[in-house]
Amino acid sequence: MSVLNELRSAMTEPGIKGALAQQLHDITEQYNDGILTEAEFKDLVTQIGDVQANDELAQDEVTSRWVVNITKVILSAV
Repeated sequence: MSVLNELRSAMTEPGIKGALAQQLHDITEQYNDGILTEAEFKDLVTQIGDVQANDELAQDEVTSRWVVNITKVILSAV
């Protein structure tokens, strides 16, 4: 499954996972469309993986791990 397909699937989930998936999807699309530079893209994805996931998902280890893993996959594709 491609990263964008995984993000699209996760966007339908309720709560923070769906919201973060939506943010990551939008950021990826903006990068692919040339709206964001590579540096901006990497910075935004890293912020979501490091800051938002850890702060907002402290009690949800499964979703936290998903966010960390998907952000690593997104960044490795650049």
